[in-house]
Amino acid sequence: MGALLSVQDCRVRRNGVSILSDIALEVRSGEVIGLVGANGSGKSTLLRAIVGLTPIESGKIFLDGRSVANMAAHERIRMGMRFLPQSLGVFPSLSVMENLSLMDRWCAGTREGAAAFLERVGLGESALDFPRVGLLSGGQQRLLATAMILGGADDSRLLLLDEPTAGLSRQWRQRLLPTVQAGLRSSGRGVLLVEQLRPWLLGVSDRIVALYQGRIVLEEQANALTTDHVRRAITGREPQP
Repeated sequence: MGALLSVQDCRVRRNGVSILSDIALEVRSGEVIGLVGANGSGKSTLLRAIVGLTPIESGKIFLDGRSVANMAAHERIRMGMRFLPQSLGVFPSLSVMENLSLMDRWCAGTREGAAAFLERVGLGESALDFPRVGLLSGGQQRLLATAMILGGADDSRLLLLDEPTAGLSRQWRQRLLPTVQAGLRSSGRGVLLVEQLRPWLLGVSDRIVALYQGRIVLEEQANALTTDHVRRAITGREPQP
């Protein structure tokens, strides 16, 4: 079976500075790829380039064998890509129900369907009573955004998740991680996941891809690596066997 996502020799420059160089990677259906790197290594830029929010200077991007390099982000989303940015990822001026209706079809616009989903991901039906999502706590908003990306019964095929736990307290991380872990394996979708909690990332990923200064410096099966291997790779030191 061919790759669901294929990135070939992609380069990104910003203001004349190279951000990504010669990036080549593949993600297969049902596979979770953990993407690691120090701050500024290009992780978020790579996800944004794949989904079409950051232009590439050169290279090719294919989704299920079809070139998307010249497609706008909304066209890639129609093809089955889903992107969770580091920002909260919800529409704060809209209600919870309106957010759910915009993002997915599984609740069919009913309070019952929405309530069942919210209970399943640990938010509770009471979240539906807030007139605006912006009135929820930051942790609640992040949990809602992540749950919508992971839990919907839509036609998504490729998930691009940029640090689901970014900016969350330990309490909210503990509530969010089980939702993420369950969602990663429930759909058969391909996943490219950025997360700073490296021991957890090693446990949920099939393969690890490490970036250093905009280049891939390590690609290995997750179960063959330790956090020390990853730390050495992202600081520019060769991992030891």
